[in-house]
Amino acid sequence: MKRGHLHHLELWRDDATAAEGPWPWLLQRLACSRTDTWATGCTWSLDATYVVLE
Repeated sequence: MKRGHLHHLELWRDDATAAEGPWPWLLQRLACSRTDTWATGCTWSLDATYVVLE
């Protein structure tokens, strides 16, 4: 991993699992794909970088 690159980001949101809203749209536009889901959140990944919405 190169210096200064984002490894992961965790965001705590009331609407983390909602199909609507800005998160799925934004992450899809950034070429991320949903790689995991659970009752209170989900993970979106692109290569070695991932975003956790919980």
